[in-house]
Amino acid sequence: MTTAMDYEEAAPPSIYRRRASDVSACAVWTSSDGYWNPRTSTPFNQIYDRKTIATPTKQLAFAALYHRSFRFFFIGTILAMMADNIEHVVSYWLLFQKFHSPTLAGFAEISHWTPFLLLSVYFGGIAIATTAGR
Repeated sequence: MTTAMDYEEAAPPSIYRRRASDVSACAVWTSSDGYWNPRTSTPFNQIYDRKTIATPTKQLAFAALYHRSFRFFFIGTILAMMADNIEHVVSYWLLFQKFHSPTLAGFAEISHWTPFLLLSVYFGGIAIATTAGR
């Protein structure tokens, strides 16, 4: 006579044999081959209580803005970037008003951004080479 256990044993491995990494922290396995076996695992309700499982954590929108230090950094960065852009517009406008030369204004723009464009590749290579995680 065939039992339900015989059908479980005859089932393809893809149904009952899952990698331990595919199973979230819902079971404890003791298998040495790295596979999760539902019959030998600790039941889920013995590991976690129901209140912890049933209450999903709420994701906060813009969670970093809840930290005071990050707010100072973020607002300070925005203000510094605005001030830098305003300074560039004002200086190029004054240069154009004084000399009435669009070529000179274009040269001022190019001479400002050329060092960034040329040196970013070099210093980017240094940053990648000296990264601690590599």
